[in-house]
Amino acid sequence: MNLCECGICGREVTKEGNRYICGHNQRGKTKENDEGVKKQSEKIKVYMKNGGAIFAYSFQTKEDRKRAAEKQAEKLKGRTKENHSGVRRAAEKSRINTKENNDGRRRQSEYMENGGSVHAASFITNPSKIQVETWKITSLLFPYVYLNYPVYRGKGKKNYSIDIAVPKLDIAIEVDGSYWHQDKEKDLKRQKELEVEGWNFLRYEDIVPTLEQVSEDIKRVLE
Repeated sequence: MNLCECGICGREVTKEGNRYICGHNQRGKTKENDEGVKKQSEKIKVYMKNGGAIFAYSFQTKEDRKRAAEKQAEKLKGRTKENHSGVRRAAEKSRINTKENNDGRRRQSEYMENGGSVHAASFITNPSKIQVETWKITSLLFPYVYLNYPVYRGKGKKNYSIDIAVPKLDIAIEVDGSYWHQDKEKDLKRQKELEVEGWNFLRYEDIVPTLEQVSEDIKRVLE
């Protein structure tokens, strides 16, 4: 009887001439202690960075992604810095890697500040129900009404996204759900900055306005 030479499992090798059970010859090898594993890891990293991740993702169905997310959530359940070394290392790494000392974090921050966050917001596919209903009503009055409309204000200025916009009339409609818009001061500061650049604001809080109400409000702000 030949035992697997991994020195860990203590199981018998069933296939004649083999020294290991399939895969057990890699046990204990990491990027830190094995050159072959390190090279393979670097190859995979380059492949994933150059489109491999997107290619692999394209084969996943919505159900696959949902199952993977649920599995990951179950796996991470109950883990904290106090009871899990991986969470502790990740927290420490996040604390150390700041915009000031990490080029990647700095580039990402600059991208988001210079339009990236607004560009990303324009792709939101699940706006709130009252936002969608208000957009439908406004679309009955005017053509070219946009959801999550990005406003790029130029270098050195903060860019914004408007809930519902009629750009030809410079109309900005904000649907303020009380849960998502709790920072009133921040909302008003943003509004004032956009009003200086010519936008006219309408705000509705936790309601879907009627067609007549939207029509009258737009006439009022354009007078």
